[in-house]
Amino acid sequence: MIKNIVLSAQRNRARWLAIIIAGLFVVGKGSAHWSRGLISDENAYFDGAIDIAKNGLISKWIYGDLRTYMVPSIIASIRLLMPFLKTDGVRAAFIILQFASYAAVCWFVATKEKIFSVTLFSVLLLNIWNLVYVAQILTETFSIVFILLSFVLMRDDLIHNLISYRRALLIGLAVGAAIMTRSANIFLLAPCALVLALRIIKRSEPIGRTLLFAIMVIASTAAMTLPQLINNIKFYDRPTPLLAKSLGSAQLSWGIKVIKYATRFEGGTGVPEFYRNPFANDEDIQRPFLNMTWYSAHPIEGVATIAIKVFNLFDQDLPLPYNSNMNPWYRFPLSVLNHIFLFMGFLGTWWTWRNVNRTPLETQTLLLSMFFVLPCIGLYAMTALEGRFGLPLLTLFSFFIPVAVNSFFRSPNVRAKIALFIYLVTALCLSEFVHRQITENMKLEL
Repeated sequence: MIKNIVLSAQRNRARWLAIIIAGLFVVGKGSAHWSRGLISDENAYFDGAIDIAKNGLISKWIYGDLRTYMVPSIIASIRLLMPFLKTDGVRAAFIILQFASYAAVCWFVATKEKIFSVTLFSVLLLNIWNLVYVAQILTETFSIVFILLSFVLMRDDLIHNLISYRRALLIGLAVGAAIMTRSANIFLLAPCALVLALRIIKRSEPIGRTLLFAIMVIASTAAMTLPQLINNIKFYDRPTPLLAKSLGSAQLSWGIKVIKYATRFEGGTGVPEFYRNPFANDEDIQRPFLNMTWYSAHPIEGVATIAIKVFNLFDQDLPLPYNSNMNPWYRFPLSVLNHIFLFMGFLGTWWTWRNVNRTPLETQTLLLSMFFVLPCIGLYAMTALEGRFGLPLLTLFSFFIPVAVNSFFRSPNVRAKIALFIYLVTALCLSEFVHRQITENMKLEL
């Protein structure tokens, strides 16, 4: 008993140390960004929050056709609960709330692990690519929070035979909140469907209880999207719970012309910098709009375009949302760290897959990860993507990194070390090739 108490205290000290390190990073990043004020999307969320605080959530708030309501409504809630705060105060309160939410969900996720609890917590919390966004007024942090919650709740349901209506409610709320934070998180419906399908297939409980479980998941997800749906019907005549303004055809066209984009900070605002598609010819690039026929007309170039964009989802060549320098000194060392992180994630996934003695927790983590990762890749593979779109993928790979690190450094597995070297060289060369496609003054039509 005493040994367990001491071990628990040591683990908690390690967790709090990780929280302090993460907090110092966020303070440093926030301080560096603070003097710039609110930039581009940050301004849009604040403007939307002002409208929501003044007129209520069911109203025609500014940018309501291009944004989902979750982040503006959180900012609006801070303004209403603390009316004495000025803009900078609201901004600071939002960042503190983001950090507390992110740290709390990482702690909650890590408590589910028995062996690598502290390691997983540290890997999740100290993920530098996620931490960068904690100091910003953007959707990424709360998106990751709700995705992690969805993942762990769904995995719990796959492990347990007995139905929990509370878990059904929480899964639906977490999935709905994630989608209302970023509409692209609609890919979460795929793993949600898996959970419901397996519940029906397993038949561990009477069919009536299983159907009620499914109804609760669907109803609670739908309930979270209701404010967005009402606004879209009432003010934009669009019966959709997602964005009222459809960007599908534009995204498809942009996804052919560019393989990635980043944002440069210039003149107090954000300016998009596009990575031109090296597999598309000049004539195609100059056309106003392209569609799916381009892929059938150029099958080899199309496959190459999709393949390099899948790589770009994982490659974080510019981790900051707003970059003063498009080729900063830290780009190469962070790229090395990025791809070591990814390699460990891939390696851990592979070793977990091959382990015939894996635990039920590892089995369900592996199964569910596939239903998170593959739909996410499929969603973005044909669009004009930013590096931050791949943050959910890096986050999910964190679950497999403790296994990989433990085996990689404790076993004399020479093949794994050679594979790491080959992967690093290949990935860094490809990352450099992609980065060199940045084309100044390139414009895309909406």
